Amino acid sequence: MGISFYGDYLKKARERAGISQEKLAEGIINLQSLNRIENNRAGVSPGTFQALTSKCGAPTEVFPLFPDWDDFNCFYELYKAEMWLGSWQTKEVYNCLQEVEKTGFAGNAIYYQKWLYYQAALHMRNGDTNYEEIMSILQCALKITKEKLSFEDIKHEFLTVNEIMILTAIAKISFMEGNNSDCLLICSQLSTYLENVALSYKEKSDLVLGVQKIYVLYLIRNKEYLEAMNEASLLRDNSLLSISEKHMIEAAFLFGLTKYLTGETKDGIHFIKTAYYSGEAIESQFATVANEILNVLNIEINELKNVIVPSEKKDNFAMPDINRKVELRTVECDYYADDVITLGKIIRQKRKDQKLSMKVLCQGLCSISALSKIENGTLQPDIFLARSLIQRLGMSDEPFTFYASERETRQYKLEWRISGESRYNLQNISILLDEMKKEITEKDIIFKQFYTDNLIFFGEESKEKNLLILENIKITLPGFCLDKINEYRLSKNELSYVVSYCMMLRREVSVTKAIKGLYGLLDYINQFFVDDLLKNSMIGIILATITGALSVQKRSDEIMELMPMFKQKIIYGHTHCLPFIYGPITDIYIEKNKENQIDRYCKYSYYLGELHKIKASKTFLKNVEKKIGRDIDI
Repeated sequence: MGISFYGDYLKKARERAGISQEKLAEGIINLQSLNRIENNRAGVSPGTFQALTSKCGAPTEVFPLFPDWDDFNCFYELYKAEMWLGSWQTKEVYNCLQEVEKTGFAGNAIYYQKWLYYQAALHMRNGDTNYEEIMSILQCALKITKEKLSFEDIKHEFLTVNEIMILTAIAKISFMEGNNSDCLLICSQLSTYLENVALSYKEKSDLVLGVQKIYVLYLIRNKEYLEAMNEASLLRDNSLLSISEKHMIEAAFLFGLTKYLTGETKDGIHFIKTAYYSGEAIESQFATVANEILNVLNIEINELKNVIVPSEKKDNFAMPDINRKVELRTVECDYYADDVITLGKIIRQKRKDQKLSMKVLCQGLCSISALSKIENGTLQPDIFLARSLIQRLGMSDEPFTFYASERETRQYKLEWRISGESRYNLQNISILLDEMKKEITEKDIIFKQFYTDNLIFFGEESKEKNLLILENIKITLPGFCLDKINEYRLSKNELSYVVSYCMMLRREVSVTKAIKGLYGLLDYINQFFVDDLLKNSMIGIILATITGALSVQKRSDEIMELMPMFKQKIIYGHTHCLPFIYGPITDIYIEKNKENQIDRYCKYSYYLGELHKIKASKTFLKNVEKKIGRDIDI
């Protein structure tokens, strides 16, 4: 689907949902603008487009235009704020929101609404208890697009993703304030609503988990402990398979709390400690948040006394002024205006900023002629090509790449599923690979490369897997040589294939050669990944892999030299990598006989392993205790 025809997509989505233009436009855009957009006579900001399509209960499946660079920067910073919020890094969330405010929200009511929501979410993640003020922020945000909304009618409404997130937060604050009736009403209405909408896999799973967490809290307060435990068990399992890790720590906490309340005291305390120590390991305010939940529930757990003391380094963020006047403008744009930012313009501008030739950027992906057409806006690339080009420029595609066909959406979903299953459910990998194979056509070079890498990595044992992976890498990076990695530009997937290659080098050829390659990858990321969103997706696995390899060769000094990188908050969004970093650090402190550090990093590694159901975590703990000749106070 071409950029200029997403008006058709929106119109069909609206008609399929049975919504009038007047109802769809309400609170989002004026009627005349919506009419022009649907008739492909005007463009629209991605934030507004997402609001319109999600209100129709449809996935955002195309690539909208950005009216100008302010709109692009605002949209991108809001997505970064979401990333930092998911990993509990409140200071970084605040900094992103400050940048958004500097743009004047690009004059866009939807961006301002999302900014207000993130302000409220920031204070909630920070453990702030000014519930009345937080509720006022959320109500202000909701009124931007829903001037009047009865909680009893939510399931009959047409809601945007923003509105669903805001309502979920209102349910949480209602719970914290003791308003059980509104909490239950909103949760039950949203659950019914989400069952019947066709949002994207990523959007829907995240929203469902958000509602489910609040419902478990309601059941606990209502002393329906058995049902709460069943819901919490499902919540924990689903959070492990989710694209985002943002719900995992809370899910473990609620699972532990419900087990404790149903009499499974030992298991309950274990999972609660898992959540507390995991939260401390990423320098979050989770302990503050969890303790406040226990406080409002009037639950005292003696076994938790002195386990985790809430951080005294809590930042105090000012509440936003919701009474100020914010200048907002019409969000439609002229397709052909000079200041309109298309996908092609983004690629061209970022490529020129980096003084990168077209040949290097597109090698193995498409012809120079095709890239030229993409940059000039005369060719709309498929999702996988668009994603690879943007990532090769050191940026994440996630904020603004949308999926243009049902087949590509299925392929995308399979990618995410296999990523989740590879961490938690290896027996399903072969089934998913079979499904992936059925989706491949001759034109699917990039998707087939992803399939092949997983087929090799998880397939039958072989002494030459490193060579097979290398040949697969060369499909899109002709003549690739690990020693010359900085001469290439790699997408996120291509980088992950190189990590797989290094893993196989370590296993089949030489640990020393693998370490050299991994150092090259680390240098590549620091040099070419200009965007925290993309760096966040890869830095953790590379650091974990190189730490493991260095540990094998007893190169303890080099591991400790990497310590500043281990403390970068950018790696906290992928906590499944941290046990493989903190484990070798524990061993180093055992060598140095540093008792306090041994206990701290052993607990971090063990409990983060338990958070992610890593089977080796218990063996790791026993080995540590054997080495030091005493028990760790777990």
